[in-house]
Amino acid sequence: MTSPVTTSVKRRSLERTLVAAVLLVSGAVALVATGVQVWAEYRQDAHDVQVGLRELAETYVSSVGEAVWVGDLDLLSASLRGLAGLPDVVGVEVTEGTESLARFGSVVDGAVEHVFPLARVHRGEPVPLGRLVVYASLDNALARLRERVAVILATNFAKTLFVSIIMVGVFRRLVTRHLLRIAAHARAFEVGGEARPLRFDPREGLPADELAQVAGALNGLEARARAHVERQHALRAELEASVAELKAADLRGRRLHRQLDAQVKELERFGYSLSHDLRQSLRTIASFSDLLLEDLHETAEPESVEMLRRIAGASARMDQTVDAMLALHRLSSRELHRSAVDVSALAWGIAGDLGATDPDRTVRWVIPEDLTVNADAGLLQLALQNLMGNAFKFSAGRAPVRIEVFAEALGDGRSAICVRDNGPGFDMAHATRIFEPFQRLHAEGAFQGTGVGLATVERVVSRHGGEVWADANPDAGAVFRFTLEPPAHDASTEG
Repeated sequence: MTSPVTTSVKRRSLERTLVAAVLLVSGAVALVATGVQVWAEYRQDAHDVQVGLRELAETYVSSVGEAVWVGDLDLLSASLRGLAGLPDVVGVEVTEGTESLARFGSVVDGAVEHVFPLARVHRGEPVPLGRLVVYASLDNALARLRERVAVILATNFAKTLFVSIIMVGVFRRLVTRHLLRIAAHARAFEVGGEARPLRFDPREGLPADELAQVAGALNGLEARARAHVERQHALRAELEASVAELKAADLRGRRLHRQLDAQVKELERFGYSLSHDLRQSLRTIASFSDLLLEDLHETAEPESVEMLRRIAGASARMDQTVDAMLALHRLSSRELHRSAVDVSALAWGIAGDLGATDPDRTVRWVIPEDLTVNADAGLLQLALQNLMGNAFKFSAGRAPVRIEVFAEALGDGRSAICVRDNGPGFDMAHATRIFEPFQRLHAEGAFQGTGVGLATVERVVSRHGGEVWADANPDAGAVFRFTLEPPAHDASTEG
């Protein structure tokens, strides 16, 4: 109910403004036209008066000149009296030099002066006799003009008003009513309602110009608004579906997380129980084997003694394997703490520890100074211990032994920590499985170990988001490289 009332008030205000503007313009035009016409008629009346007086006065010049020539004052007076009685003449005067010979009437302010020279031809020569001065007044012309001003003003105002009313009517027919229709269409527009484009019948007199462009622009705006709202509804539906999927995925994730936590706890309990029970059994086997060796090493057959020693050795290796498995499992749950780590100092410390285990070996360690990385110091030390320990172990029997720890720039902007040895190397056809637990490329008795060293290195590198790989050739040594940060594209994706 509010919208129509507001529209009606606005329409009345617009019409009043338009009518007032038309009246003002009409009045101004009428006043200007009347002033121009009055001035033109006044000028024309003044000109007519002057021309008429000149023509009439010239008829009296000869008689006045004759009266002056013969000195007939009665004839002069009669001629001047007749001239003074002419329309618009208020006074006449005959002068000779500065002396006034005769005068009739009076001179009023604003009177127009007309001078006619008096002369007489005597013996073929003109003889000047003086001047005839006629004073004419324009009051009668002004009076007649005043009588016509009201008629002129009314006529001009009627003309301009008539033209203005016609223009207003034409404007209302061609523009205003179409604007009102466009406004009504815009007010009735509803985004969710039925699409009803605004169309005009050419017979309604709508010009194919700015108003048609306004109607087309309004239709285009409505179409874009509907398309935008439909797109919003579609996006909202997609968003709601995505939210529902995310909630379902979150519930599944929570459920899987709880199941995983339960499985991890169960695995930890199983690992603890396994290590406790297995170690107890292994230690029992080792203890009884040692007792049997002490009691029977002098009386038993050599083969029996060797079997007992093998049992004891297998028990010890199994105990070490259990420790290695537990250590590998703990790596997955250990929290990562990155900091600046001096790799050079770390490597020299590990080299010293390895050298102390076999003082008789001569090993040339090549480790640069000031080699630092951002990593977890404890995990990095564990990885270097396994890689440098393998290099130290597998290079036994080589002469000379050279083990290097260095950094190498990669093509993607990262740097890799490298450990190189001149040991027996291995066939790269088996390189994909050396980082799996308990995978050996050499005979089990050839080198000591639990078989989880490189698996531990792979787990440490994975915790840092990096990569580890190896390059080797049989009898030509091996080099192990690892990074401690993901590639650039992976890092940007994670960020």
